[in-house]
Amino acid sequence: MAAVKIDPLKLTGPSADGYVLERQHTISSEFIGYDSNGHAQFDTKRSELGELVFRLTGVTERPWIRSRTPQRSSPARSREPPSRGERDI
Repeated sequence: MAAVKIDPLKLTGPSADGYVLERQHTISSEFIGYDSNGHAQFDTKRSELGELVFRLTGVTERPWIRSRTPQRSSPARSREPPSRGERDI
């Protein structure tokens, strides 16, 4: 995957340190009507970073995330203690 251009900006305010990676991730958004379930639909133009953030946070794009993230070679160990039935007392 190619690198995405960012335009970082330091935030000011009560937090110790903060940055945004881009000043505007939505370029335009135009209402185009309602879908068959009555939900408003928009034709939204996003920056490259804005599109990646949208896809990352979208419920329908979970397979996209899994296909681009490193996979562990072994399953993660559970941090939860074993149930009482599994303990050696």
